[in-house]
Amino acid sequence: MAQFFITVEPRDPPSYWSSGQPPEGKGNFPVTNVSWREAKEYAVWISKKEGRKCTLPTELQWEFAARNGSQATPYPWGADWKAGNAKLGGDSAVEVSTSNDQTFSGVRDMLGNVAEWTSSEYSLYDGHPNRLVNKNRTISVRGISYFTTSQQLAKPQWLLTFRNSVPENEKLPFVGFRLVCDS
Repeated sequence: MAQFFITVEPRDPPSYWSSGQPPEGKGNFPVTNVSWREAKEYAVWISKKEGRKCTLPTELQWEFAARNGSQATPYPWGADWKAGNAKLGGDSAVEVSTSNDQTFSGVRDMLGNVAEWTSSEYSLYDGHPNRLVNKNRTISVRGISYFTTSQQLAKPQWLLTFRNSVPENEKLPFVGFRLVCDS
């Protein structure tokens, strides 16, 4: 669908695509190297095409889904850390939905593979000791990716709560997006 969007809307494809197409054999990989603005434009376009509202999730929606809603599990798959369940610590993304990273309701790839844009502007939580005014608008990116460092992996209990501040026009090879759509 992303290829169709790029063709119909004339947009620049991600830098690693050739002639508006993903690399051979990578059609079911997460789309990365897109800015927050580009992800939002795609959401608007797909909303019109599908006839239903689709948006980037808020930071709260993202975490609610990743923690299995009100069950508030520490990992998408449940209460216990299972090192092989998420695509972490590698050198590239993998095909979507090929890991055991799945919530109880079937949402895939919440922890690992690629981090994801949210619709929320980044801010430090109330009471944070480093509460500074951010002069440059940044967006909250949630989740971790194959690019995760060994230092982050050493504390699996922190992985689902990891959040990052990324400028809205930044394009990174380990950041993609997902959409939340009305039924």
